[in-house]
Amino acid sequence: MMTPFFHPSFSLAGPSLGPAAGHDLKTCVILLHGLGSNGENLMDLGRCWHTHLPETAFFAPNAPFPYEMGPSFEEGYQWFKFDSQHPSYIDQGIQKALPYLSRYVDEILDAFSLSPQKIVLAGFSQGAMMALAFGLQCRQEIGGILAYSGGLFGSVIPSPIYPSLCLIHGEEDVVVPPRVFLESKRFLKDQKIPFQSHLLKNLSHTIDERGIDIGLTFIKTCFEGEQT
Repeated sequence: MMTPFFHPSFSLAGPSLGPAAGHDLKTCVILLHGLGSNGENLMDLGRCWHTHLPETAFFAPNAPFPYEMGPSFEEGYQWFKFDSQHPSYIDQGIQKALPYLSRYVDEILDAFSLSPQKIVLAGFSQGAMMALAFGLQCRQEIGGILAYSGGLFGSVIPSPIYPSLCLIHGEEDVVVPPRVFLESKRFLKDQKIPFQSHLLKNLSHTIDERGIDIGLTFIKTCFEGEQT
């Protein structure tokens, strides 16, 4: 049974799912949507994973800014404006949005008395960029970062501590091309930061069943010992 799990004091609105009936909340996955989308769109991932993670709550916040670049999903949002693909421009947008995400993560930690290790951030596209930047720059050792069709941008200065990382990308992605995936891998290797990566054949800018299954396995590994 999937139970809505609302908390009115959170600074970012969006859908949520509580633990399965009869289970206590032990871990949490925060789902970060892409440009022009919203939390409800990415909550489909939470619904796929929910039955396999009965003691996990899922939160899918809407990004803090309304989408402003043209047609979008109904009630579309953006973490930052994306009218230039220059890395420094994207990094400026990410840095502007990070305080909103940091505050939201802190609110969840406080509301449910969770340690940072019990949270995984899973993002798609622009949401993946936010998740990766947060995971490598924050000073809290969260459980993991799962990045779909995103990458690292700008002069990231990693924290001395870092979470488990998983990058998933499509070979046919023309929105965030595979070179971004490869450049992100190169950066992580140069920084000697452990990660796993999956470049999937015949996949464009989306998440398919392969990515869903890989993501679930990764999250289970991050929460190993936390779920019963």
